[in-house]
Amino acid sequence: MNLFPKKDVKLELFSGIGDSLNTLCIWNRIPAYCQRHSVKCFITYGRIRDCGWELMIKDLINRVDYLEYVERDQFDLKDALLIIPDNMGWHNYPIVPMQVMLRPEEEFQLGTDKKNIALQLRGNDRVKYWDISKVVELITLLQDRYDIYVYDKPEFVDANRKALEDAGAIVFSGNLAQCYNLVQRCDILVSPDSWSKFVCRTMDKRQILLCTQVGYMTQEYMFQCCFNMIYGNPNVTIVGYKEDGRLVDNINEIDVGKVVEVI
Repeated sequence: MNLFPKKDVKLELFSGIGDSLNTLCIWNRIPAYCQRHSVKCFITYGRIRDCGWELMIKDLINRVDYLEYVERDQFDLKDALLIIPDNMGWHNYPIVPMQVMLRPEEEFQLGTDKKNIALQLRGNDRVKYWDISKVVELITLLQDRYDIYVYDKPEFVDANRKALEDAGAIVFSGNLAQCYNLVQRCDILVSPDSWSKFVCRTMDKRQILLCTQVGYMTQEYMFQCCFNMIYGNPNVTIVGYKEDGRLVDNINEIDVGKVVEVI
C-alpha cells in the first residue's frame, strides 16, 4: 500500500553546480512523482557553503517544468515535504532523467554521420584543469572517428577556440542549460571529475571520467559520497589510477593514449 502523501516537495541546494546536480540526482524519482500528481518541487540555494552560483542554478531550475525556484524566506514557509522517506512508497516511482528546456534561439543540432563525444575541458579545482595541449592531442587522435564537442565556460573555450578547431573539434560556446543538453544528447562523455557526470547518472550513457586526488577529501570518501550511482557503474570508466591504485595528483599526469584506449 502506497502511503506517500500527494503534496509538494522542497529541496535545498548548496555549494557548486556539481553538488547541486548531485542533490537533484540523489532524489531521482522526483520527476515521476511531480508529474504523476501534478505537484511542484520548490528549490532554494545558498544557506551553507554558498559558492556564488545562485544565478546560474536559478536559471537552470526555472527551465525544468516541475521545479520552481523560490527565495529563502519563501522556501521556509512552503507547506511541502522537506525530506522524502523511503518507507512511504517513494520506491514505486520510476527514475527519470531531469530534462532542462531550451529557448528556441538556444536549440542546436548534433552531427549524425559519426558518434558524438561531449568533452569538458576542466573541473572547478586547479588539479582538474586539463592542459590545452593534452586536449588537442586527444582530439587529433579521435576526430576521424567521432564528432567532438568541446564545452566549458564560454570565455574559456572561446580563448582556446583556434587551437581546438584546428585540431578538429567543434567548439560549443553555450550557457549551462545548453551544455547540460549537450551532455545528455551526445553518445559519450569525456570529462574531468565535474558536474557533467551527474547529468549522465540516470542515463545509460558511456562516461570516461578523468579523476585526480583532491586536497579536501580522501580518495575513498570522494568515491563514496560524490560518485553515488557512478562508482562501479559498468557504463563509467575512471581514468587516473596509478599502479598502486591511488589516483594521480594532477589531471595532466594522465596519459592521453590511455584515454583513447578506453574510448
